[in-house]
Amino acid sequence: MILGDLITIVLAVLAFWWSLETVLVSIKFGSVTHGLRISLAWFLAAVPLGFAMMLVRLIQSIIRDVADLKAGRPIYQGKKLFD
Repeated sequence: MILGDLITIVLAVLAFWWSLETVLVSIKFGSVTHGLRISLAWFLAAVPLGFAMMLVRLIQSIIRDVADLKAGRPIYQGKKLFD
């Protein structure tokens, strides 16, 4: 579980970095939407924001898993979706 979380963190950091660059370029050149003339950066910011929230959740998961391992409890597997 922890190895999967670490690999996902690497992917999320790369995706966050590349998507943040797109937002910064949009701000730099003043890109706007075609119809409403709203800054395109507002819409492009959804991707890095989503990956930032994903990173926070992954770090929480790793902290919980390490605490379970130290306490000798089984690692949290989630709840049943169906009985």
